[in-house]
Amino acid sequence: MKCYESHLDCFIVKGCPLGFELCEDGTCATSHFFCKAIICPAHLPHKCTDGFCVVKKEYCDDEVTGCPYNIPLKCPDGLCVGDL
Repeated sequence: MKCYESHLDCFIVKGCPLGFELCEDGTCATSHFFCKAIICPAHLPHKCTDGFCVVKKEYCDDEVTGCPYNIPLKCPDGLCVGDL
């Protein structure tokens, strides 16, 4: 792992190298059997499909639009808003 002075110097990598699978926590493993399970702490007991832990399931991002619970509507330009 390398350290940089700023996060702007980091490379954004999407996915895993050939022969690896992307785990829930963002790491790569040769099989999903080798991925670490994400366990939510007691104060954030609900795990969303994106792997985040929240107080209530309603606080998870919408699985269809990807919008947060507090701005749930997705506009044609991809922006999420509270109302139209």
